[in-house]
Amino acid sequence: MKSTYRYALGKANRHKEIIKVIEDYRFEKGAEAFSAMASAGELFHLLDNQIKTLDKRNYVFEMYSYKYLNEEYISIEEAFLLTIGYNPDVLSHSYFRTFNLKENQDGLLEALFINRINEYKILDRNVFQGLTLEKTDKFIKFAIENNYLTRKLSTPKTANYKNQVKEKNLLITRKGLVKLLKSSNKTRNKSYYATKLYEQIQDELIPINNNGDIPSIETIRKYISEITLSEDWKLIPESIRYMIK
Repeated sequence: MKSTYRYALGKANRHKEIIKVIEDYRFEKGAEAFSAMASAGELFHLLDNQIKTLDKRNYVFEMYSYKYLNEEYISIEEAFLLTIGYNPDVLSHSYFRTFNLKENQDGLLEALFINRINEYKILDRNVFQGLTLEKTDKFIKFAIENNYLTRKLSTPKTANYKNQVKEKNLLITRKGLVKLLKSSNKTRNKSYYATKLYEQIQDELIPINNNGDIPSIETIRKYISEITLSEDWKLIPESIRYMIK
């Protein structure tokens, strides 16, 4: 039986440095796009949405790192994002459809990562050596030896994991529901709002298991029921609360 580990960032402050570099880069490219041709504006628009997606899909490192670091193989993109403290789940988002650190260097975010973030070249040189996939254990060994990651042997806390994820998804659902109700002009049932809400927040919802599955529309409906029955819901103005039945 394979041992189960909890992973954490070794160089935790490095993630804060990366965030600063990304934000400065967004400002720099935004200024360039403002005075450049339309194509530059389109590239910046994609960059801006990619950065927003990185921020939205990021949550407790231990939760999403478990998924990727227990696979047999890992891609250089997944390894790179984990090394700098971001959630590789973003790679499945539509804004990252053409994202490729090996072959597509035309994108602004790729250019930033390849040319200004040292971790990419370090991983390429020491782990992947020109390959796009590598054994995950090889990456983990290198990352731990170089203090990019730390790990502790643990007993999986499945119930605790699910509770943490549910609480975060409830908060996302509540925020989205209030916004949706404010824009509604007719009282509707929970099923209707669950369907509409799912369309709006599915990119923000946190995966509920190690397969990366997010809550279904039916689960969102149950979340709505739980939210509207809570004591906190009574603090929401009646004009908003009465838009749902």
